[in-house]
Amino acid sequence: MLWIERAKQLQALFAGALPLIAAKVQFLLPFLNPKIVEELWPITSLLAIVSSGVTYNLASDSQSPRGARNLAMAGLFSAVTSTFLLIALADDLFLREAPAVQDALTRCLFAILFVGIGSAIGWVSAKML
Repeated sequence: MLWIERAKQLQALFAGALPLIAAKVQFLLPFLNPKIVEELWPITSLLAIVSSGVTYNLASDSQSPRGARNLAMAGLFSAVTSTFLLIALADDLFLREAPAVQDALTRCLFAILFVGIGSAIGWVSAKML
């Protein structure tokens, strides 16, 4: 039974693969500068794997299933919010006069997007598997 539980942990690799897929398939995030995506996908993948794994492990009955659900909901909320903010930044709706801040915020929001998705994937995987 122990090896089955360890195999279930591999669900986090799916969350980690999403930033790589976004880097290779340009139409997933067409509003983002491809250079930013190419530079950030490795660290973002690692963060998404960690966030998915943590949420998955918290969702088990012996840990904190309610905390995991809250973490997953917060992750989903942050992913949706960061998507809208990334679109607004790409369209120059705010921070037009501060391109350095705009670039830094875009990079942070890219990471937050996939960390939030990773959290949600971890919780859903724990409930489905």
